[in-house]
Amino acid sequence: MLVMDFCTFYYNRGASAGGGLYFSGSSATLSHLTFSTNYAAAGGGAYLTTGAVLLVGYAFESNTGSVGLDLFAHSSSALTLESSCDSDTYNYGRNLLECSGCSVPF
Repeated sequence: MLVMDFCTFYYNRGASAGGGLYFSGSSATLSHLTFSTNYAAAGGGAYLTTGAVLLVGYAFESNTGSVGLDLFAHSSSALTLESSCDSDTYNYGRNLLECSGCSVPF
């Protein structure tokens, strides 16, 4: 299990997917992360390909890509989004999530 807390992914570039973060694994808890000014063709901020991912307290800012500007979740991933912040202390980005058939409980 991958656990990340209070990390910033800034000004990264992915060859094809996951400019800031590319995750392929069994499970992850990602808390209080910031994805800013990252680029990849798919998932400029982050690309999730397999496994169960819990994303808590996050910010997406100025990420770019062809699909899933901020976050792309592949069909074989299960994504849970939780916000532990007040609505004015984070943002969801321009195109927070593109989910290709994945399970996304809110």
